[in-house]
Amino acid sequence: MQSSDYWEQRALQREAEAYKDTADVIRRLRALYTASGKRLSDAAKTIFANYLNVSGIDEREARKLLSIEETAKVLSKLREEYMQTGSADALARLNAPSYAYRINRVQALEKAIEAEAAALADLEPRIGEQHLIRAYDDGYYKTMYDAVVGHEGDVNFSTLPHDTIVEAVENRWAGKNYSQRVWKNTEVVAKEAGKIVDSGVTSGTGVYKMANELRDLLNVAAYASERLIRTETNRMHNDAAKTAYEAMGVKQYRYLATLDARTCVICGALDGKHFDVSDAETGVNFPPMHPNDRCTTVAYYPDDELDGVRTARNPVTGKNYKVPEGMTYAEWRKAIAEKYGSGTLEKAKKTLIAKRRSAHRKAV
Repeated sequence: MQSSDYWEQRALQREAEAYKDTADVIRRLRALYTASGKRLSDAAKTIFANYLNVSGIDEREARKLLSIEETAKVLSKLREEYMQTGSADALARLNAPSYAYRINRVQALEKAIEAEAAALADLEPRIGEQHLIRAYDDGYYKTMYDAVVGHEGDVNFSTLPHDTIVEAVENRWAGKNYSQRVWKNTEVVAKEAGKIVDSGVTSGTGVYKMANELRDLLNVAAYASERLIRTETNRMHNDAAKTAYEAMGVKQYRYLATLDARTCVICGALDGKHFDVSDAETGVNFPPMHPNDRCTTVAYYPDDELDGVRTARNPVTGKNYKVPEGMTYAEWRKAIAEKYGSGTLEKAKKTLIAKRRSAHRKAV
C-alpha cells in the first residue's frame, strides 16, 4: 500500500484537473453572456434611436422621457381633463403619437430583456449540466483508479450507474440545485436590466449610457455564472470521491485545503482534520464550503503516518515548494508570517483578486 503522501498528491491532482477542465465550459458560458449583452446593448440603441426619429422630438425633450407607468398616469390625467373640460389642448396631446410610441419602445426593450433572460435560462443549464456529469464521472473513476494503484490492485472496483450521476447533479445543497441557481441568476439579470431601462427612461439617461450599462450588467452576470460552475464542479468532484469512498469501504476522510494566499480562514481551519464519511455534509465539513472553493479530501487511514510532503505556494515569489505532509494551513500561515511579516497573505490575496478581476474584464 502506498504512503499517505501518495493519496494526498493524487487527490490534489484530481482537483487540479477538474478545475482545469472547467476552463472550456467557462469560455462557452462567457461567450453566451457576452453575446447576450451585445444584443441588449444594440437593441437599446436601435429602439430608442428609432423612437427619437419617429416621435420627432429633440434630444433635450428626449431626456424628459417617462416610464411606461408614469406615461400611463399622464394619459389618464389628460383623458380626465378632456372629459371634464373638453379642452382642445388636452385632446391634441392625447392624440400625439409620441405617447403611444414611447410605451411601445420601452415595451419592445423589455421584451428583448425577457427573451435574453429566457435564452440564458435555457442554454446555460444545458451546457453546465453536461460538464458536471463528466466531472462527476471523472472524479469517481479517477478516485477508484488511484485506489487500485495505491493498494496494488487490492480494491473492489465497482462501476457507477448513470442514474447516480444525474441524481448527484440534480441534488440540492444550501437549498437549490445547479439549474435552480442558474434560473435565479437569470431572474436577477432580467430584474436589474429592467431597472436600468426604467431608470434611464425616467431620468433621461442617454441611449448610449443605457446601452453600456446593460452590457456591463451582463458582464457581471457572466462572472456569477463562472463562479457558479466552478463551485458546482468542485461539488461534483468531491461528491464523486465520497461515493468512491463508500464503494471501497473507506470509513474516514481528511480535509485538504490549498496552501496558498487564496485559501480562506474557513477552509484553513478545516485543513488536516478528519471526519467519518457517513457524517460528511457539504458546506459543513465537506467541500465546497463556499463559492469558488478549491478544497478537496483524501481517504484517511488512522495507521498511516504523515511522513511525506505536500505542496504549498509561496505568496511572495509565487513559486511552489514542499512542506511536511502533516503541516496544516494554520501552521503554514504562521510560518509565512514569521518569515515575511504579518499581513503578507492578506496583501497577496488582494493582489490576486485584482489580477483576476482585470483578467475577467479583458476576457469579456
